[in-house]
Formats: sequence, structure tokens, C-alpha cells
Amino acid sequence: MKKCLILVYASSVLVFLGGCASEKLVARYTVPAAAVKTSNLSDISPLSIVVSAKLYGNIAVNPAAIESSVKQQVASRLYQEGELKSTDIIWGNLQGGNMVSSTFRKYNSTHGYARYVTDEHKGGTLFLDITAALNNNLVKETTTFELKRLPYNRKDKEKEKPTSVPDYERIQKEKVDVEYDILQTEGKGILKARMIDKHGAEIYKKSFPLGFSRKNSLQVHEAPMTANDIFAYMVARPIESLVTEISPHQESRALQVNDKGCEQGILLLQAHAYAEAATFLENIEPKTPADWENLGLAYEILGDYTLAREAYTQGACPARINALDALEKKRLASEKERSK
Repeated sequence: MKKCLILVYASSVLVFLGGCASEKLVARYTVPAAAVKTSNLSDISPLSIVVSAKLYGNIAVNPAAIESSVKQQVASRLYQEGELKSTDIIWGNLQGGNMVSSTFRKYNSTHGYARYVTDEHKGGTLFLDITAALNNNLVKETTTFELKRLPYNRKDKEKEKPTSVPDYERIQKEKVDVEYDILQTEGKGILKARMIDKHGAEIYKKSFPLGFSRKNSLQVHEAPMTANDIFAYMVARPIESLVTEISPHQESRALQVNDKGCEQGILLLQAHAYAEAATFLENIEPKTPADWENLGLAYEILGDYTLAREAYTQGACPARINALDALEKKRLASEKERSK
């Protein structure tokens, strides 16, 4: 009786997990920094971020606000990747740092930042220099429409009495040009990034173009974009590229379960119970090629690429093996680029 209850319980758990889980699996990989010429993160972490902005144009802008926003965006992305820590240098001496810490303690600050007091910065520094022009320009645009007039049939031509039946043979067409005002918002500039390690050696240098363009019709009551909004669009992609080049980062790839494999193994994978799926699929005998492939998926998602390759080899899955080889080539290419 006890054995029967355990089996029923286990079966019900598997069915429940399979019913509530997504069928799409995602494997995440840690990819090395693409361009930084150092393999030791201790040479640059914690990283201080220094932003300076020179802004021009007819859009009201606060350079200090832009500098702070860009700095926080970069720091946030580095934090999300979880590899390279960043820091703020608030005051440049030990006395000032102690004053900051005592103030936080006094008011029981819960801002979420770790506080370190030191007489010198012992990490790397990332310098971001931004030069950009932001402008709103009022322009006129013309759109051509085709105006069609469709008269009714005349039942009595002598009296010209109209009817409710359209007369398509007498349709009249006319092209009409409509001119309206457009507010064109444009931003152009460049972001220059340079990073030095804790010894003062330059290990990274690159420039990123910045651009933004948007048109708003004044016939539609829509508030013009602020400088902060524009910059959020302008720097989003450059910051993504910057983070992948200076920090180890996560990349993901969607994986599809082989539905010809063992049902229990499939349910565990779909429930994202990857360690349990690997253990279960390792212990079943005999294994079909689909079971070997699903075992490889479990190991790949868990990050054990050696065991994943072995399982894919047993299951004769050349496409899976080629995908792992591509990841390894990308890692080696990053290492080669960094060593130049």
C-alpha cells in the first residue's frame, strides 16, 4: 500500500509540473568580454564610471542629469550581468568617505548600495565622454490624397431626379495636396569610451555613434520628448555593445525538447527541473537517441558542456554539437581579441 501511494504521488507531481510549465527551454551561457585586454577582473573591479557630457542644440538639457542617467544605465547593466562590479567615488579622501558612512548609519539608509571607505580607488576606471546636439525643428510636409466623388444614378434624366443607386461610370477623381506642420526631433553625437586598469594602463578604447530621429505631427496633441527621453534611446544600443565588450556577460539560446523521448524526462525538462531530468535520464535503460538528446539538453542548460557533448554524441545530434562548437569558437575569438 505504501509503495502504491508513493508511485501515485510521484506521477501526479510529474503531470502537474508538465501542465503548468512552458515548453520553451532557454540555455544561458557566460561569454567573456569581447575587447578588454585583461583576463583578470581584479585589475578593473570595482570599476569607477566617470561620465562627461557636452551638449548643444535648442532642446533644454541639464548635462549633470544626462551624465548621472548614463552612468546609472551602465552600472545597472553591469550589475545585471553580475560579473564586473562598479562603484561611485563620492568624495576623494578618507575623511569624506567616513562622513558618508556615518550619515548613512545615522539615518538608517536603505539605498541598497554597499559602502566602502578607502583612501584610494583600487579598481579600474571607465571614462565616457559624450558630445551631442539635440534639436527640435518645425518642418512642413505634404501628403497627396485622392478624393473620389461618387454620384447617384438619375432615374429620370429630364427631371434629373436622383436615386439611391451609385453611378460608377460617372465617378470623379481629384488629387488633393494637404500640408501640415511636423515637429522633427533629432539627436546626433558620439560616445567615446576609454578604460584603464588599476595600474593606469589603457585596456580599452572605442567610439560609438549616437543618433535619434522622430517626427511628431502637431495636429496630434503630443508632448515633445525631453532630453532625458532622447538620450535614453540614443545610448541604449551603444551601452549594450559597451557592456559586452568590457565585461563577461550572459547570452541565451532557445532549445527545443525532443518529444520522441521518455515522457517523464520530457515533463521534467518542461517543468525546468533540469538536475532532476539529468538524473532521471541517466538512469533509464535502454536510452533512445531522443533520450540522449534530451539528456544533453539538461546538461547544456546546467552548464556542463562536456557531459552535454557526450550525450549529443551518443544520440547522434550533429546540430547540437555544432552549436556547442560555435559557442567555443566565440569564446576563443574573444580571448584572442583581448590578447592583442
